Amino acid sequence: MKIGFSTGSIHETGLSFPDRIRFFSDLGCKALELGFREEEEIFFSDLAKGKHIELFSSFEYISLHTDPYPDIETMLDIVTKISNKLTFDAVVFHPDLFEPHFDLLERYDLPFAVENMDSKKISYKRPTDLKKIFQDFPEFKFVFDLNHAYVNDRSGDLAIKLFESFKYRLTHFHISGYTEIHEPLYQTKQKEITDNIPIHDFPMIIESSCITLDEAKKEYEYILRL
Repeated sequence: MKIGFSTGSIHETGLSFPDRIRFFSDLGCKALELGFREEEEIFFSDLAKGKHIELFSSFEYISLHTDPYPDIETMLDIVTKISNKLTFDAVVFHPDLFEPHFDLLERYDLPFAVENMDSKKISYKRPTDLKKIFQDFPEFKFVFDLNHAYVNDRSGDLAIKLFESFKYRLTHFHISGYTEIHEPLYQTKQKEITDNIPIHDFPMIIESSCITLDEAKKEYEYILRL
C-alpha cells in the first residue's frame, strides 16, 4: 500500500525539512505530502533549482499541499518550477482559500486536487458544496480528508456520501484521529473514522500530529494494520 505522512505531521520534532523526508523514507513510507509553508521557503526555492531531488527516490506517490504564500501567483510559479524537476501526483488546495482564484489555477499545468473541509469552515464540507467546483472545473481531482468528514458527521453517513459522490475523482486520502484537531489514530483507536470506506484502494497521507519520532513510527505501524 502507498502510505506515508504529511511533512507537517512531525513539525513539533524540530527536524529540518530534508531530515523529515529522510525519516519517512527510512521508515518505509511509499507516499509523501509536502506542506508548502512559509518557514520552508528556502527549501522550496532550492527544489525549484533542482536541489534535494535525490531525497524523493524511494517514494511512489508524492503530493504537495499548497498555501497561498507569499501570494498565489508567486507560489504557483515556484510549484511549476519544482514540477519540472519532481513529478507531483496531486497539488492539494483548500477550496475556501483559493475560491477567488479557481480561474487562475486553470492557467497552470498542475494536477490540482480539492480537499473537503472541517466543521470550522462555512462551506466545502458536503457533496453539494463540492459538486459545483467539479462541474465548473472537471480537471480537478478530490482529496478525501476522513478526519474532516468525521468531525462534520460522527455517524459516518457523510463519509460514505463523499466517497460515493467523488470516488472516480479521488487521488488520495488524508487520515488521522480526532479529539481536538489531528491526533494519532493509534492513541484514539477511532476505527469508525475508516469504517465503510475502502481506504486500501488509494494512497493514504497521515496527517496525525506526532510530537516525537517514536509516535510517528507507532502511528505508521497502526495504520498499516487497519
